[in-house]
Amino acid sequence: MKIYLLAHSGVAVEQEDRILVFDYWRDPAQHLPALRATGKPLYFFVTHEHADHYRSDLAELVPEAAAFVLDRDCRGGAFPAARTQYTGPGEEVTVADMTVYVYGSTDAGSSFFVTTPTTTIFHAGDLNWWHWTGDPDAANEEMREFFFRELLPATARTADIVFFPVDDRQGPAQEWGVIEYLQRTTPRRLLVPIHRNGTPWAPSLYWRWRFADVPVWLGLHDGEVYPPEGEMNE
Repeated sequence: MKIYLLAHSGVAVEQEDRILVFDYWRDPAQHLPALRATGKPLYFFVTHEHADHYRSDLAELVPEAAAFVLDRDCRGGAFPAARTQYTGPGEEVTVADMTVYVYGSTDAGSSFFVTTPTTTIFHAGDLNWWHWTGDPDAANEEMREFFFRELLPATARTADIVFFPVDDRQGPAQEWGVIEYLQRTTPRRLLVPIHRNGTPWAPSLYWRWRFADVPVWLGLHDGEVYPPEGEMNE
C-alpha cells in the first residue's frame, strides 16, 4: 500500500487492486495522472463541498472513475448517476466490495470510514475540535460540545489508516482534536495529519510522550509519498 498526499486534505491510497482518493482538490506533484495510468479502478470520496476539498468538475477530470461517493451537500458538477452515491452522516453505503460508514463533521459535510477487503480507512474531512483562541468563550464552548457529540460515534470503529486534521492556524489548540480521537481509538497502522496550513506539524512534548506508540507520518509536504518511492507495503 502507498499513500500520496496530494494537497491539504486530499490524499490517495493505492492498494494492490484499487486506488481510493479522498477530498481531491489540487495535485501539484501530478500523482493522479500516474495513478490513472496504472489501470487500477479509481474510487473518489468527497467529505464536503468546501473548495479546498471538492472540485465540481471531478467527473470531467476523471471520466473513467469506477465510482464517486459524495456528501449530499456537494453541489454542481455532472456526475454519472450509475456510478455516483450521495450520502450523509448516519448512513452506510456499499461501493463494489467496500462498505462506507458515514459519520458527522464539526464544520461541513461528513467523515468516512471505508472498509476494503484488506484495509480500513478513516478520513475525518473537517471533523475536528475547531477551537479558536480569539473567539468568544460561548462560541468555543458550543464547538467543544459539538465536537464531543460527533466524535463519539466516529470512534466506534478502529481503522488501519487515519487521516485527521492538525491545522496550525489553531495555534496551541491544533492538537486537541487528534488527541481526543486517539484517546478513544488508535490506528493500527498509521496516522496521517491533514488540513495543514503552514509548516509541517511538529508534535508537542505531551503528544510525543502520550502517543509514543502511535505510528505517524510527520514532516510531510504536499506531494510526498508514504512509504518512499520504490517501496510498496501492504
